[in-house]
Amino acid sequence: MHELMRIETLRRLPPSIRASAIAAMAMPLKNRKTEDLERVRTFVNNAPLEQRILALPAIYANLDPLQIPDTSIFDMPPTPSSLAAVETINRGVVAVETILLVRNIPESVCSQIWSRVLPWAQFIELYHEHLFIVSSISDGSFYVKLLMLLDNLAQEVDTAQRIMSVPWFWFILGRSWSHLPTIVDKGNRKHVRFSLQYFFGEKPLADWRNTSEFLDGLGGGWSQLARSLILFIQETLPESDAALNAEAIYFLRSCLRLMGYLNMALTGSLQERFHLTLGLRQEVLSQGIIRVLSQAARCLSKSEDLDTGTVTVLRDCFNLVGFLVLSPSGSPKLPLAIEEGLLHALLACAGGPYAAAVHQHDYFTTYLVEWFPASLVDYKFLCALDKALNSSEVVDAVQSQHFKRSLVHKLWDKFMIIAKEYLDFSREFRGNRTSYRACDNLKCQKLDVKTAFRRCSGCRSFYYCSTQCQAIDWRAGGHRKTCLSFGSLLLSDKNDLSFDARQRSFLRALVHHDYKKARHRLLTDQTKFMTMNPGAEHLVLYEYLDGVPKITIESSQSYLLSDLVDRTEWRNNVARVHASCGRMRLDVVAMRETNGVAYFVIPMRVNTSLVHDRMVRAAEKLPPSAPVADPRYMAQVYQHMGAILSAAQDPSVVEIH
Repeated sequence: MHELMRIETLRRLPPSIRASAIAAMAMPLKNRKTEDLERVRTFVNNAPLEQRILALPAIYANLDPLQIPDTSIFDMPPTPSSLAAVETINRGVVAVETILLVRNIPESVCSQIWSRVLPWAQFIELYHEHLFIVSSISDGSFYVKLLMLLDNLAQEVDTAQRIMSVPWFWFILGRSWSHLPTIVDKGNRKHVRFSLQYFFGEKPLADWRNTSEFLDGLGGGWSQLARSLILFIQETLPESDAALNAEAIYFLRSCLRLMGYLNMALTGSLQERFHLTLGLRQEVLSQGIIRVLSQAARCLSKSEDLDTGTVTVLRDCFNLVGFLVLSPSGSPKLPLAIEEGLLHALLACAGGPYAAAVHQHDYFTTYLVEWFPASLVDYKFLCALDKALNSSEVVDAVQSQHFKRSLVHKLWDKFMIIAKEYLDFSREFRGNRTSYRACDNLKCQKLDVKTAFRRCSGCRSFYYCSTQCQAIDWRAGGHRKTCLSFGSLLLSDKNDLSFDARQRSFLRALVHHDYKKARHRLLTDQTKFMTMNPGAEHLVLYEYLDGVPKITIESSQSYLLSDLVDRTEWRNNVARVHASCGRMRLDVVAMRETNGVAYFVIPMRVNTSLVHDRMVRAAEKLPPSAPVADPRYMAQVYQHMGAILSAAQDPSVVEIH
């Protein structure tokens, strides 16, 4: 036995408590009294730290696991033996409560203390309702104090490994974490945070058994885990936008490692730490993790010391934000990330000491070449980007000489060239958001502001200028048979998970804006298509995949739209184009989404078939087999195009999307 555990150590205690401490170790066991150990507990609670350790022999003697009685005594009537067992339990409970108050246990006795504390702590946690200590269990103080003790014991490497090899320990860790917000004293709260973060970064959490116990201790659900994660990160960040100090970076790194290990255990993957499982991903998104991670990245970017830990945490923040905003439920969160400083963090890193380390993982390329350009069709993203670009932090970062000399400067300039036109248009849209509609009774030619129409309550996609027009389209126009098929391809509130009303209105306006810019070429290309493909239906495809719009004329049966051509709604739209006699055209928008490309139909409606009729006449007169490069053929095309363009520019011709 270590000399610190021997009875001789008690003789160094103050005389006022020495006798009680020695009596608490009396043999045989029946001579021991709980009152003596309670006096020792009171002394330890009030004594200076250096004196508390002197009471260790009395505490250790009453933590012998062999003294834990059979639990059947809880169901027995009082007998001398059962009363003796209850007395033993009471002493064990007091001994555990007392050992939790000792903060400076030497490494040399950590292993011995752990082997005795573990069985007694498990016994108390399991049978606390019988032991009259319900309050310390329910308010979490028992778990928190136990965690702080285990943190003390874990200073000895072998003991730390033994502690973390017990699944029940992870239950204690989770339960302590769940009670962290209830700790009022700032000193104790900080101490517990240190104890938590020490174990957060340990790999045994990647073991499913340990993770299961940890989640049970935390409360058992994704919601509680997400709430605790976000709260822990929030408490790590400074109140102002100051740089993170070394302690805060250490906390943040531990929390991100915890998330990675938990996810590894839940998914069974040792590779993708931040490809969060669906339940965890949805909860952290709903509770605002994008906001706190963006703030963390912004604060990290202000750190001036080039440190491996800082770079690692910064990469993890960018990595996790990237995964979350690219997930189906996370894509609407990218504007929020911009608002909360993600753009500033990227630009500051590009011009700071971390540039090479971050650029090595292509984060700048990923954001500035892929994600940001593809998001320029998102109205909320444009608003957030516009606001961020006018902030003093972003302006200073972009104008700094370090940034102008950085590897990212050319990527940024290229992105801004693309973004400028979108930003200008979004400002124009903000100033005039009037939305137009056409009556979906194809025999009617009315085009007007949206408020002049009423929407079909079935498909929520068709609009009518009167009940008479709705009745005509219902009976004669075939809407009775096709009503329920519409809504997923057409922009409507049926796809409101992706777009709200303002985004749908913005997309229509953007498509019309780009159509007018390219109208001359598009009318020419349509005429060529009609000439070379007599009787075939065509469409205009707007591809917004990389920021630069690509607008082409395609067949309605194009292989590019192979996912659409077999859908009932698509076939019904094509049929309506044919029935419109030139007053409706299929325009299709292709946008990048998490799992590929999403397609939406935004029909162009015209109040007259004048332009279409002239293109038909031109197509009939032009030789269909002539090569496009033939000068004589092109001369005929230009001759007919004069009449077509004249019709398109006629003030009486109204086109809307």
